[in-house]
This record gives sequence, structure tokens and C-alpha cells, in this order.
Amino acid sequence: MKQFNFLIGEFSLSDPNGEEWQDCYDYFYLPTQDENGILTVLVSGGYEGGYNQGKTRAKYISSDNGYTWQFVEEVWKEV
Repeated sequence: MKQFNFLIGEFSLSDPNGEEWQDCYDYFYLPTQDENGILTVLVSGGYEGGYNQGKTRAKYISSDNGYTWQFVEEVWKEV
């Protein structure tokens, strides 16, 4: 089992334009790590999500072991 040791950092639910999504997305999935050490986390509105009827997720990545996160894109969840 892979274990992640996260530093204490800050995670902001916003996109590069500064649009705040804390009212849209509030459920964090477990992060995954690729072969290059990049962490990826998806954030959704949960099962009751009203934003896009809960069909989208925000994707964030981190290249510093989770200390900082960068918004990548909004993705449609698989049905």
C-alpha cells in the first residue's frame, strides 16, 4: 500500500481566473500519484451536487507532494 506524507499547505477551491468553487465542490477524492510523482485529486459536489447536476469534477495537481495545488480543468465524470 502506498502512503503519502503531506506537508501542511493550503488548498484553495478556485480556478486560475479566481472563480471560487467552494459552493460547487466540497467532496475530495483520494489523491493518486503518477510515475513522475505528480499527485492528482478530483473534487466534486458529492451525490447531492447541484452544480452541473453533479456531473462534473474539478481536477487539481501537485508536484510538491501536496503542499500546493494547481487547478487543471473541469472534467465530466464517467457514467
